[in-house]
Amino acid sequence: MLKLFLAGSAVKTFDLMVQHQLFRTLFPGPARLLEPGNYSDRLIHQALANTDDRIRRELHVTPAFLCAAILWPVLQQQQQHAEHEGLPAYQALQKAAQKVISEQIKRIGIPKRFTLPMQEIWELQWQLSRRQGGRADRMLEHARFRAAYDFLLLREQAGENLHNLGQWWTDYQAADPEQRLHMQQNLGREDGGARNNNRRRRGGRNRGGPKPDQAKTDQA
Repeated sequence: MLKLFLAGSAVKTFDLMVQHQLFRTLFPGPARLLEPGNYSDRLIHQALANTDDRIRRELHVTPAFLCAAILWPVLQQQQQHAEHEGLPAYQALQKAAQKVISEQIKRIGIPKRFTLPMQEIWELQWQLSRRQGGRADRMLEHARFRAAYDFLLLREQAGENLHNLGQWWTDYQAADPEQRLHMQQNLGREDGGARNNNRRRRGGRNRGGPKPDQAKTDQA
């Protein structure tokens, strides 16, 4: 896998693997969700394009980030199944992560030094949406924050609707303490309105929202 995807021609390699049906042999879970131009296809292509670009610029790349991206649509599907079984969102995410990794390592040997960061990147996607109080500042200090933030931008680049969450974190990192406080106060008002709307719409899930416009990620 490292030779296939970390030699500077990952996009071309991936397209050839799909064409010759090798991708589904190595990644059967993601391959089942893959269709030309759909979210899974866009996410993987963007992650591989970013990887190729970083290699050309002699920047650091990690298999953990790339594996996390390739397996992310499968993880989301498994998380939805676990939530339908009654698990809370975060527990469903953890259960899905364990299942997805255990299935994937039957095809590709991924050592723990990569699977553990993969799980952290996935779990931090949930935590990045929880910005109230002092959570946002604590999140900035997390060792995996940069990778998780880059992954968040990657998801938005692929078209996932995250209600401009990536832009919020981009602005928050550049803000001074006073600006951050203002952002937190605005966030509290926005969340309060969302809670009121949810009470009026009890029983349904809000999956809509504007499509964000993000800059290129720094980590891939």
